[in-house]
Amino acid sequence: ATGRKAERRRAELRSFNLPPSEVLLQCWPVIAPPGWLYLTPNYVCFCSNAVLTKSVMPFQEIMSLQGGSSHLLVRPSKAIEIVLRDGRRHTYGELGDRDATLAQLRLAARRAQQ
Repeated sequence: ATGRKAERRRAELRSFNLPPSEVLLQCWPVIAPPGWLYLTPNYVCFCSNAVLTKSVMPFQEIMSLQGGSSHLLVRPSKAIEIVLRDGRRHTYGELGDRDATLAQLRLAARRAQQ
């Protein structure tokens, strides 16, 4: 089952139409909104079939990656907020290990800036 799940995540990543050089580094299930957060060397992506949304966020356009949330339905201790240079904010909540996820995102952001 694990192989099928991994292939499904890779297929979902392809739906973002990223450059062919982008590979899936990590993905995490998100409860609020329901969907998946994907990490590649140069992008953070989110897809939710439940709320029919898809976001592609290049690291070069991300101004900050922070914990917490101003969203009333999301516990701040379990949320990540991504702020883009144009001011848009994306909040992803109820992550299993928010701090470890945030650390991986920040590390990837530093590497993408090099």
